Amino acid sequence: MRFWTGLALGCAFAALASPASAQSARPGGGGSTREDCAQRYNHDLAIRACSDLLRRSPRDGWAYGNRGDAYRMKSMYDIAIADLSAAIKINPRDAFSYGSRGESYRMKGQLDLAISDFDQAIMLNTRDHFSYASRGMAWKQKNQLDRALADLDQAIMLDPNYGWAYGIRGEVLALKGDDDAAIRDFSDALRVNPRDWFSLGGRGASYRFKRQLDLALADLSAAISINPRDAFSYSNRGEVYRLRKELDRALIDLDQAIRLDPRTAFAFTSRGEVYREQGDLARALADLDEALRLAPNDFFSLVSRGETYAALGDRARAMDDFNAVLALPARTRWETEEQSRARRRLAELGAGPPSTATPGLPTAPADPPAPGKVPMPVAPPPPPA
Repeated sequence: MRFWTGLALGCAFAALASPASAQSARPGGGGSTREDCAQRYNHDLAIRACSDLLRRSPRDGWAYGNRGDAYRMKSMYDIAIADLSAAIKINPRDAFSYGSRGESYRMKGQLDLAISDFDQAIMLNTRDHFSYASRGMAWKQKNQLDRALADLDQAIMLDPNYGWAYGIRGEVLALKGDDDAAIRDFSDALRVNPRDWFSLGGRGASYRFKRQLDLALADLSAAISINPRDAFSYSNRGEVYRLRKELDRALIDLDQAIRLDPRTAFAFTSRGEVYREQGDLARALADLDEALRLAPNDFFSLVSRGETYAALGDRARAMDDFNAVLALPARTRWETEEQSRARRRLAELGAGPPSTATPGLPTAPADPPAPGKVPMPVAPPPPPA
């Protein structure tokens, strides 16, 4: 398992945050009220100004669109959708409102409606980098990573300084197992915004998976200093400490990750590994059971629980977990490595053939590999363009 998903990936939460500023309000001209309706920083002011315009002109589609986008930025998605739908009804060629409504649907987890709106926005404006990036995020949430990558590539081609798109593309690349490319994208996102804790955490996780532990520790600590509620970075930093054999520090971080987000299966798996290394097999088993309740087909958690059962002398249950891993379809390099580990352990238990490396893939190491990739945190919006 890699500590990402899907996001989460599929995402473990409804959706990641929107690229807020990329879909900022359109200038309208014609006086201070229209300027206030179009401004991108003070959303309450924009809502008041747009509402004033709509009292004077109830069919002002431009004002509906800007007010709807301001409501979106305040995470008031149902109201945003109502306003944006009114804007589209007045002007069916309003690409801006289609893109903003699509993003509102995405944030509500209504991914098919979101993609439909992004399709329409892009058809009306082929240079709409916002809609390409948000559609890429929606495809990622549907675990269609190649489609996600194509849309994010297009968004970045249209706007090479689109930091939010670099961060999300970095996550997609990490999910596909290309940590070197992911690190480059996270670094580009940080070039645009050095305080982007989302990309710091993502880059730290990729460094951790490459076993570049000092670089990982620096990035993850920086992410936590910027956002102390970042459970993802606490989980990954805890795993870095475990790999460095600093088990007490690992437990502190993993406990904090679980307090911040009790749905993080990775933190339970990693903490279970710490407990097993400390010889506390009962606690290890409890954590691994919880990890598998949260993520029932997680390769690493199954192998780790099998190892724990083996340490407890429960050969039958250990073999059950190892065989469960072999019964799952391996879609990534690290999942294949976990299957190699399971085969080896079955052979050692006298219950299977010796482990054989899959052609083109490295043989699984004798020591347990680091847990893998599960959901990234909610991405913050980039600074206004």
